[in-house]
This record gives sequence, C-alpha cells and structure tokens, in this order.
Amino acid sequence: MLTIDDDSEIRALICHSLRHLDIDIVEAKDGDSAMAVIAKAVPDLILLDVCMPGKDGLAICRELRTNPECQPIPVVIVSSLDENETISRAYDVGATDFILKPFDPTTLAHRVRYMLRAGKAFGDLRRSQGRLDHAQRIAKLGYWE
Repeated sequence: MLTIDDDSEIRALICHSLRHLDIDIVEAKDGDSAMAVIAKAVPDLILLDVCMPGKDGLAICRELRTNPECQPIPVVIVSSLDENETISRAYDVGATDFILKPFDPTTLAHRVRYMLRAGKAFGDLRRSQGRLDHAQRIAKLGYWE
C-alpha cells in the first residue's frame, strides 16, 4: 500500500492505524516521489491527500488513471476538504473512495481492509477473464452474453 501526504504526522498516523493489518506501507511526501515508488512496484492500494505542494492529489489521481498498470488500483482520497465540489472532482478524476480528515483510525482500517479485499477480487476476476479469453481464442469460440 502507498500513502501519499505532505504531512509526515498524517502519514505516521495512517501507518499506526494500519499496523495490525500486516501490510507493507510505503510512504511518499509528494506526487513526484509517489510516481517514483509506483514506477518500481505498483501498490495494491493508494491513500492520497488532495492538498500538496507541486501536483495536487487530484492531478496525481488523474495521471494514475491514464496509466494502464495503475487503472485497477483502488485510490482513496484522504482529505480535510469536505466541499461537495472537491469530493465530486475526486470521483470525476477516478478516485475509488473519499475519507475525511480527521479520520477515525478503526474506520480507516476497516475501509482499507475492504479496499484491499475488493482490489484482490477484481484482480482475480481480470485474470480469470484473461484465461477465458485465451481459451476461447485457442478453441476458436466466439463470445455470447
């Protein structure tokens, strides 16, 4: 999992809140360092702040959604901006979910666990569809609904 926030205290709180989930958490303080992390290894989930220096979180989310490797990754916006416009824009650029700061650590852990489980299920479904597509090509079968 990757958490992207310019506030080191928020990153520390997120890590502390999720410590019992037995997941690897990588931290990034801005969009550039996050993209460098993603270039090395695509995470299973991204927690992303909106207000950061340089690229804001919405621009980062938009960029992630243009990368085919990153399109399936659940992206959860974690922000103190609770205006309807910000929330709508987050979903418009491809956010999977939105969590308001300050967040309840227990609720955050449950939502992260759910997002990881859902991301795995969708990944399994994509792999299964790929195997089915391959088998149908080999057998020269068409599609039906």
